[in-house]
Amino acid sequence: MKKNYKIGLAEAKQFSDLFKQIYKIIDHDIILNINKDNIHLIEMDGVNVAMVDLKLFDSGFVEYDIKEDTKVGLDFDKFIDILKTIKKDDYVNLKSNGNKLSIEKINSVNTTFNIPYMDLEDKHRKIPDLNFNARIEMPTKLFKSILSNFKKKDTITIEVENKKASFSNKTINIPIEQDLEVEIINNTKDKIKSKYSYEYLKNIVNTISEYVVLEFDNEYPLRLSFEKKHKFRLSYILAPRLYHED
Repeated sequence: MKKNYKIGLAEAKQFSDLFKQIYKIIDHDIILNINKDNIHLIEMDGVNVAMVDLKLFDSGFVEYDIKEDTKVGLDFDKFIDILKTIKKDDYVNLKSNGNKLSIEKINSVNTTFNIPYMDLEDKHRKIPDLNFNARIEMPTKLFKSILSNFKKKDTITIEVENKKASFSNKTINIPIEQDLEVEIINNTKDKIKSKYSYEYLKNIVNTISEYVVLEFDNEYPLRLSFEKKHKFRLSYILAPRLYHED
């Protein structure tokens, strides 16, 4: 199928930062679903511990001309190398150029990069149907500060009881309570807790959005969501560490 699209980005640095963040988790080539109202990426990391779900909404672009939904397979390494050259004031056009994705960077000097499309197997990944009983919404900077107390190879227990939460391992315990900036929800009358890999959490946390939402249950996957209204939603689903693995 012939690919026919042109997308203009005024906030190209944000676009670049989102994919560079995902690159910390996804270490293989990717498929972008370029749809009439969004660009959608769903990928798993190489060992099936984390799923990435990114939606870039058409309302977040200054130009979004999509003739029909299409899938674009890309060498992620090459794509990231180009995105790393994008600066804060750059304007960027993405468009189909025959069998290549053309990335035009416009500033004092105009530069065009071309990445050949790749014929990748579409695994038709779907977001799992998950039900969460615990939810924590907090400033991203606070979550990043909490994680800074842990180290490589740590397993972090996240726990919610009433309107209180904690992040801990065998030697560290960091409690937080609901306040004007932190919302803690427990839909049950019982304590809810689960364990997750610090290494994955460290690579997931970012400051692209002001707040992060954590949703989980007992020994259950954790969903972390970062969002800017009308622009993007970036979610990760992280498998839990089972208690017998410690």
